[in-house]
Amino acid sequence: MEPSWNAFADYFAAAFPHLRVAIEDEALTWSPEPHYFLGAYLLPELLTAARTKKTTAVLHAAAVLEAVLTAKDQDLSEAALHSVLKPLADSVDCQCVFPQLGPAAATMIRRLRVTT
Repeated sequence: MEPSWNAFADYFAAAFPHLRVAIEDEALTWSPEPHYFLGAYLLPELLTAARTKKTTAVLHAAAVLEAVLTAKDQDLSEAALHSVLKPLADSVDCQCVFPQLGPAAATMIRRLRVTT
């Protein structure tokens, strides 16, 4: 399943089954847009996994981020930039996450860190 703006909650719930109930509840209750899920769930998943040194979880979250960044839907990439990459670039935890990031995410982080 490729991420898309209109079906993002479904994509995200499939990518993170342990968050499915919370994601589906929010999607049904108030239909948040993808940037909400990215900031509220993906960024914390990535940071928590990195802080606790759960390599498999970091790699999974990084792979989901990479899929969002490289999806055909450019609006998703823009949402990930603002909801995940900018806060990550400003985070003290960026260095511990960076080696696990895919090429698109790593390139964007490098650019963000140079400009800040």
